[in-house]
Amino acid sequence: MDMTAQNKFSPVFSGPDGKMKGLIDKISLYAQGVLEEKRFRHSVRVAEYAASLSEVYSVDKEAAYLAGISHDICKNSKDRLLLSLAKRDGDPILDIEKKKPSLLHGRAGAVLLKEDFGVEDQKVLEAVKNHTFGIPGASDLTLLIYVSDKIEPGRGYNAGSLREIAGNVPLRVLALETAKECLRILELQEKSVSPGTLDMIKWLETHD
Repeated sequence: MDMTAQNKFSPVFSGPDGKMKGLIDKISLYAQGVLEEKRFRHSVRVAEYAASLSEVYSVDKEAAYLAGISHDICKNSKDRLLLSLAKRDGDPILDIEKKKPSLLHGRAGAVLLKEDFGVEDQKVLEAVKNHTFGIPGASDLTLLIYVSDKIEPGRGYNAGSLREIAGNVPLRVLALETAKECLRILELQEKSVSPGTLDMIKWLETHD
């Protein structure tokens, strides 16, 4: 893949020592090496979309791109590795995750970022860890990555209608509508719903 598209936002990440740009480039190259091309392209779109929305929602642009490009780095990992990494975050493995270990890729990715890449920003780690299900009490960065993963320009279903309101409604409203749409689709497909998603919906509905 042409790396030019991957590094679209690189110029804004060239701080005094270029540290953030270097980290983003390093993780981007890693992601490109371990992910299927379709998945990597999705990761780039999530990073770019999150970075573009970050300005509207007053979220750090560098953190948004970093979390976006990182969120699926363990998506193509084997179940055994996913379980091994996820267990190291200290949280219990949920029944839904035991039945489908691939759902642990966000948790595994956050551990990998911290242990192998030295990422210490807790908001970035939280966003990567919880981008699949969401979490009540989520930071704005976590909500932004959750939304960007679900409605980036390559997504289908009703993502288009959600993209139409993105940037025009508060981030919490956008996250709530996105979560409700995901819930609707899962119910139509008769798939299990994570308690975390239901708890986040409840939280978003009851907190300003």
